[in-house]
Amino acid sequence: MQKRLLIKTIKWVLGIFLYVLAGSVLILLCLICFQVELDLSAHKNFLAQTLSRHLAHDLRLSGPVFLRLAPISQLKAQHVALTVKPGITSGLERASLAKLELAWDLFPLLRGEISFQKLFLDQAELDITPLQRSNTSPGKPVPSQTNPKRGFFNLTQIKEIKINRLTLKTRSPRKDTPVKLVIKTLDGAIPENQPGWLDLKGEYEREAFSLGLKVGPPALQSKETTYLPFSLFYKARDGQLTASGKLWEKPMIRLELELAFQNLDLAGIFRKLNLGQRLKAKVRQVDLKAMVKGSSLTEIAAQSSLEMIFKRVDIEFQEPAQKSVIAFESPDGRLSIQPGKPVSLILTGKINRQPVLLAAETATFPELLSLKTAPSLNVKLSAKGNTLKLKKQKPGPFKGVKVALKGRDLKSLEELTQKRLPAIGPYHLSGLLKTTPKGYAIDNLQARLAQSRLQGNFALSLADAKPSLKINLSSEYIQLRDLAGLKHGQELPKAKPDKKQISTKPWFIFSPEFMEALDFEVRLKASKVQAGQETWGGGLLNLSLQNKKLVLNPLHLELPGGLVKIRGHFARQNKAAMGLFIDIERLDYGTIARMIAPEKDYQGIITLKAKLNSQAKEPHNLLKNAHGKFDFAVWPTGVETDAIDLWAVNLLSAVLNQFKKNKARLNCLVCRLKVQNGKATQEDIILDTSQMRVRGQAEMDFNTGKIWLRLEPAAKKPQFFSLATPIEVKGSFKDFKAGIPTGAILSTATKLITDMAVVPLQMLFQKTVPLDGNDVCTDPLK
Repeated sequence: MQKRLLIKTIKWVLGIFLYVLAGSVLILLCLICFQVELDLSAHKNFLAQTLSRHLAHDLRLSGPVFLRLAPISQLKAQHVALTVKPGITSGLERASLAKLELAWDLFPLLRGEISFQKLFLDQAELDITPLQRSNTSPGKPVPSQTNPKRGFFNLTQIKEIKINRLTLKTRSPRKDTPVKLVIKTLDGAIPENQPGWLDLKGEYEREAFSLGLKVGPPALQSKETTYLPFSLFYKARDGQLTASGKLWEKPMIRLELELAFQNLDLAGIFRKLNLGQRLKAKVRQVDLKAMVKGSSLTEIAAQSSLEMIFKRVDIEFQEPAQKSVIAFESPDGRLSIQPGKPVSLILTGKINRQPVLLAAETATFPELLSLKTAPSLNVKLSAKGNTLKLKKQKPGPFKGVKVALKGRDLKSLEELTQKRLPAIGPYHLSGLLKTTPKGYAIDNLQARLAQSRLQGNFALSLADAKPSLKINLSSEYIQLRDLAGLKHGQELPKAKPDKKQISTKPWFIFSPEFMEALDFEVRLKASKVQAGQETWGGGLLNLSLQNKKLVLNPLHLELPGGLVKIRGHFARQNKAAMGLFIDIERLDYGTIARMIAPEKDYQGIITLKAKLNSQAKEPHNLLKNAHGKFDFAVWPTGVETDAIDLWAVNLLSAVLNQFKKNKARLNCLVCRLKVQNGKATQEDIILDTSQMRVRGQAEMDFNTGKIWLRLEPAAKKPQFFSLATPIEVKGSFKDFKAGIPTGAILSTATKLITDMAVVPLQMLFQKTVPLDGNDVCTDPLK
């Protein structure tokens, strides 16, 4: 009895289940056949919560939702929003859609395939997080992705795609600035086994562009292999690109590609990517042919080839520290990547209208892709007899690149660099260029300038807000005539002033662009310095630029009989400021004079002491505000003073001295100036000879540019008929005249008349002035 009751119960439950199942299927078939559209708006919150449980984002449905079940089913929704859940990392931060329409084939879903009939988006906006580098440590293996698991569903086609204004927002990973891409319209189709196409128009950073793509249909090459042809067209303000090719999947991945760039503005692309703001680069035409094949990345790198031909490339780069521009024009160039051969590049063109040749060769393409070792490198740049070489002979750990620069003289690089350079040469520079944690460095730097030799090191730091440069050099021997660009026995050229060639621009090292662009520190120490045939002692130079302040501390130079000490500074900070300190004690200036004119035998001693300081709003006003002292004394040797003595001593004595062959000598010249508020006045001016003494008065005003000098001679012994007439110099620094001041002739004539009475009394009672001038020439500056 109980067994029968259990069987009836089971039949009853199964019957109900079958009736419900049959009813459900019948209802579903009715919905499909009659294409009934369901309004799910009342249940949109439930749908959103249910879908959010299976997504990394929270889904919000604010508008109506409709679902139509039919052989071609359709979903319509308005005002859809997605927001990433807290604590979850996703490339998509948030998304919003004003309108979404999806239409798909219902029955292919039973085979695990998705076949979209239509995809429509309207007024969509996506916020995308920039991709970050993986945190995987170098020693931890990366999980293999060679056989990823496939999902249950497989997308087979999209017969119609239409997007009306899709906005993508992200941030630049380099400068953390917002980047915006707007797709205004996108129409296309990706049908199965038929040609696919896309037509896109949009804006990137408010600059319009258009993109066209055509793919397929698959073409049969043989019974077992087919390929997929494709073509691409891109046009924007930055240029135009056309591409065509073929893609094989079996028996291995293979790609044949031909590209053509026309009027491509590389500078605009770099600026959008925040890669360079001072670069101007335009490619008139580039043709590229590539063939990629292989079943793995290793095979692709080993078997692929690429040939890129540059028809014309124009590049301009503005230096950070200057307003000058480096222009590069390349009418011909070729980049070649071939299996088993080194990657090579050849460019023939012009830099600042000067012919240049660039040839570079490195490792094979697979070696370049390897991260285990640094590849070999050989680069050569030739221009007007000058050659730059970079060389790394063997693959291996990167310890640096040998760099060498040589040529006939530096002046030959003037037109190339757009800088005034001295005619120093021949020259040769070499060293080991390497990277550092902060920038770059050159170790074992060797420099040869004609006969001069220098060695040291160079370091460039790019870690701070502006570059920092350090150069440390030493030398056993420096020939100053080499640095002046003079050959053996050649004299310094005489200056020929030409008002048209005079530039009012400051020397580049004092320019505000240079002083704001970088910091540097230069140290040079020499054991022996030679000027022509003159041999000097050692020297030391320390020059630095920090925070827009240029400091020379010190410049020491050992010369015969004396030591030159110079310190100074020049700053462009809140105000312009300068300071100059010179201390030269009893220096034999003949060594310097003979360097300028070797055939002359100048001899003598000079002492110079100067201390000047100034501040001003603008650098050109520094001399107008200068204050300090400027003193010098000269003791010449072998200088005849006939003309000077004839000016002050009586005619009879001068004539008799000529018959006696007794040449007068110049004892010393002393000048002590005091500078106050840009105005220099004399504390003492003395010119002393064996027969006369001249005292002077002077005034130089840097505010007005005026100069005034008065010289009054006096014979050391009382003389009859003395011609001691004063001389006056006045005018401007650029235009001055010398003459006899008003009243001086009358005063001289009166003196000639009174000499008969006054001179005898002077002979009896006037104290004799030392003929050697030891009262004023012994230590005049103290």
